[in-house]
Amino acid sequence: MPLTDTAVRQARARDRAYKLADGRGLTLLIQPNGSKWWRFRYRSPGAERMLSMGTYPDMPLAVALSAQAASLSFGRKPARAAKRTKRSRLNRLILRRFRSDILAWVTPSTLAAST
Repeated sequence: MPLTDTAVRQARARDRAYKLADGRGLTLLIQPNGSKWWRFRYRSPGAERMLSMGTYPDMPLAVALSAQAASLSFGRKPARAAKRTKRSRLNRLILRRFRSDILAWVTPSTLAAST
């Protein structure tokens, strides 16, 4: 049964963690403390895998469904694509933060000395 925004919004914490599933691999894990985590389960060659996609309400149902569709478009290993995206964001953040330091350290004279 497909998930609805109403069902996700009205899901309440219980004594134990439980899941609401859409039937296509997307699940919402509701923890006893009330937190709600999006999980995407898929099969990779030889094993079942799980990709954590974020929390509700930070990631609404519509965004989680589009993220699931995007993950499926990557083929057999959507987690690898997610790691690549995260790594490239981190590299851009580091470069932006330390750009002036890097440019001050890497000058034409230091490049000529290193060769």
